[in-house]
Amino acid sequence: CFRVLHNHFWDEFDGKGLIDTRIGYCGCDMDYQGCTGIHGPSKSVQLLYDPEKIEYGQILEFIFCWHDPTYTTANRHGPDMGNSYRGAIFTHGPRQEEKAKETRDLVQKLCKSPMTTQIIPVGQWFDVEEYHQLYLNQS
Repeated sequence: CFRVLHNHFWDEFDGKGLIDTRIGYCGCDMDYQGCTGIHGPSKSVQLLYDPEKIEYGQILEFIFCWHDPTYTTANRHGPDMGNSYRGAIFTHGPRQEEKAKETRDLVQKLCKSPMTTQIIPVGQWFDVEEYHQLYLNQS
């Protein structure tokens, strides 16, 4: 659930360089209506951070510590299943993609099982429905 992940990022990085987060959907290059159902986008958290205080690599390490990258299926997180729950890191540009793949490869050396976490360009971003955002603001 993106709301849970959103809270984990704030718990870990609040006061350490995290400026803002947005929850939404990404990983689909169609318009929002075309990205629903089985071809739907992933529930995601987008971070705005100060690179003078926190490095992208630190964020990646946190993701791989919090998220189990070795689920037998890529479209699952905990009991939640489906494309919108796939394990993925969505990147903004080639430098982030390279660093994400490098970190994934280092983590793979420590894992006994193959990793299913995908590294994917972010594509289109759609903010969550208002009721999700209101829930976060009330928590």
